[in-house]
Amino acid sequence: MKKLACAFTLSLIPAAATASPFGIGQGTNISALKVVKKEGQKTYRVQVPEPNSNFESYWVMATPPTGVCAVYGETKSYSTWSEAKAKRESVAKLLTKYGKPTHVKPNLDYATLSIRPPVEAYDLEWRKLAAPLSAVSLDVVGRDGGQIVRLTYFFRNMGQCHTWEPRQDRRGL
Repeated sequence: MKKLACAFTLSLIPAAATASPFGIGQGTNISALKVVKKEGQKTYRVQVPEPNSNFESYWVMATPPTGVCAVYGETKSYSTWSEAKAKRESVAKLLTKYGKPTHVKPNLDYATLSIRPPVEAYDLEWRKLAAPLSAVSLDVVGRDGGQIVRLTYFFRNMGQCHTWEPRQDRRGL
C-alpha cells in the first residue's frame, strides 16, 4: 500500500519541475498558448503541451510584454476522506524534491471544515529554487464541499506581471 501511495504521489508532480512546467516556459507569448478562456486581465485557462493525468485544469498568468509568469494545475474536487488523504499525501513528494518548505501554514476555510471528518488543508511554498523558477506552491484547499490540490510554478518574471497594467484609452475623458 505504501508503494502504491508513493507511486501515486510521484505521478502528481509533473516532470515539469524543470524550466517548463506542464510544457510551458517562462515568457511564453500568449499567442503561442492554446487559450481555452480568458479569465481576467492576466489569467488564462489553457490546454498545456504536457498535461498530467492527475490535474483536471490548467491556468497561466501572463501579460503581453512579459509572457507567462506562472503556470498552475488543479485536480478535480474530492469529497471522501480517503481521496482527500491521498491527495494530501502528495505533499510528501515535494518535501523530498525541494527539501523543507520555506512556508507552511494551515488553510482552514469553510469548505474544508465542512467535510466530515474535517480535512486538514495546507499552503506550502518553496522559494530558493534554480532559475527560471522563483517559487513552487502546493495548496490543498476546500472547494464546493470537497478538496482540490493546486500546484503552481512561479517564474522569475512574476514581479513584472504584477506591475503590468493594460493601457486604457483616456482620450474621451
